Amino acid sequence: MTAFSLPTQDQIHSIPSAHTLKGNLLSYEFPSGFAERLAHEHSWTLPFTLEVLREYRRFLVLAATCGQSVTPSKAVDAAWHEHLTHTRDYWLRLIPLLPAPLHHDPSGGSTTESAHFAQQYLGTLELYHAEFGQPDAQIWPNPRLPISLSPTPRPIKRRLSRWLLLAAVWLLGGLALYQFGIWAVAGLALLGVVVAAQLSSPRKRRGGSGGDGNGGSGFFGLLGDLGSSNNSTGDSSCGDNSGDSGNCDSGGDAGGSSDGGGSCGSGCGGGCSS
Repeated sequence: MTAFSLPTQDQIHSIPSAHTLKGNLLSYEFPSGFAERLAHEHSWTLPFTLEVLREYRRFLVLAATCGQSVTPSKAVDAAWHEHLTHTRDYWLRLIPLLPAPLHHDPSGGSTTESAHFAQQYLGTLELYHAEFGQPDAQIWPNPRLPISLSPTPRPIKRRLSRWLLLAAVWLLGGLALYQFGIWAVAGLALLGVVVAAQLSSPRKRRGGSGGDGNGGSGFFGLLGDLGSSNNSTGDSSCGDNSGDSGNCDSGGDAGGSSDGGGSCGSGCGGGCSS
């Protein structure tokens, strides 16, 4: 992430309509289909996606008014990335509202840069708290928070299709009883038990190679996929950034990341600069 030449606090306060700037950003309307596409790409529910967009708007306020570079959470950064792909909306509608262009330059990946952005993320959380109050820990997780105190991740992926599959199994069981007798029903009942067990099994974390973590293949591997509740868009965790024993990876029953990609601060930052 390159350094920014940011406006000073005096310059910020000299903006004639700073209150209007904040209001315009907090009420910013994204292009049609923006939220739906973001939800689809990250396997989020639409309500959760709308919450992420609310937090992205607040991040824009911080970037435009705090007078220093800020680092978003992973979920907010995902919304920022998506917005950048809508180039006309980002550059022709959003940027004119800001005191200066807001650029996004990713980290080079070095240890020094990672530590810098991890620390900057903590600073962003403090700025957020001062401006908006306590941040939503599901979208702005605190890496200083011990795992035992981490909030329970809310479900991101829809499970409707899995329960529909189970309902279909029992429906087929009724039809089989009518057509073929008790043995066909017994087979379908066994299948229903397997599906139900998968639906109620603990969540498992997928490996980096894209495996389902269950070692299954073929038909029963498919059932494993249907029963798995892995909701992350990729494995991610933060190291010890400030001497704390906290871990950013707010895991589920099996310790996996399941907060929709918001487990720690992203490797980027931003601030309005000319």
